[in-house]
Amino acid sequence: MAVDNSLKQADWKGADKPDILTPIPLTLVGSVIGHIIFQAPFTATSMIGFIALAGIIVRNSILLVDFIRHSQGDGRSLREVLLEAGTIRFKPIVLTAAAAMICAAVILTDPIF
Repeated sequence: MAVDNSLKQADWKGADKPDILTPIPLTLVGSVIGHIIFQAPFTATSMIGFIALAGIIVRNSILLVDFIRHSQGDGRSLREVLLEAGTIRFKPIVLTAAAAMICAAVILTDPIF
């Protein structure tokens, strides 16, 4: 619901929503695989972490799609625009993912969680 409202406020076309929201199920797959690897129980804290991870992924998707939309107006080919967007946005996406993994590793060792 909150994601849908933020997409409405940003004046997104309906065709962009699947591009932005498609990675959300992949976060659940990654969370389940991580819980299996670390043999951690799926708790309420895990669900909060899943929601936070989905928010990070949606934010990265919005930034990537927005970057592509703004670059398409220059008359360049779609392939060229996609390669440029991937090249420029790769480092911030990887840094965000690394920060989330480091924080998750710290939380995982805490007995309270």
